[in-house]
Amino acid sequence: MKLVNEDSVIFAEKQYTKRELFESVCNQLAKSGILSDASEVVKQLLEREEISDTRIDDLIAMPHCESSAVIFPKIILVNCRKFPIFWDHDVMVTGTVFLFIPTSDADEIKEIPHFVKKLADPDVTKELFESDNRTQFIADVHSFERR
Repeated sequence: MKLVNEDSVIFAEKQYTKRELFESVCNQLAKSGILSDASEVVKQLLEREEISDTRIDDLIAMPHCESSAVIFPKIILVNCRKFPIFWDHDVMVTGTVFLFIPTSDADEIKEIPHFVKKLADPDVTKELFESDNRTQFIADVHSFERR
């Protein structure tokens, strides 16, 4: 199973709160067999947010958790440019990169640090989440992965 594929890209189709976004993404992943317990992962994501802000720049957040409820490692990119999400109080984000990491030693986990390291550059994240077109966004993600 690839960490990032076409199913990894979501375009927000309505306004979400942070909790609603977490629930929507986790429920989708539970239906596809990536998570064994969506509500447990939502709880863990929210607990992680309380420890420290997961924004990596002014407009992009990287919520993440390592959990036994994660069956397969997965990266989910949510483009919410049309419907920015209130992240904390008056702070909005237009893109999120979810990292779901199992407590196992799956080989795919080794790909995560490489992917995350690229996202440390704010210019890269702004460029990546610039598109309002799903096809172009997916092409940009694949181009980003090859860098």
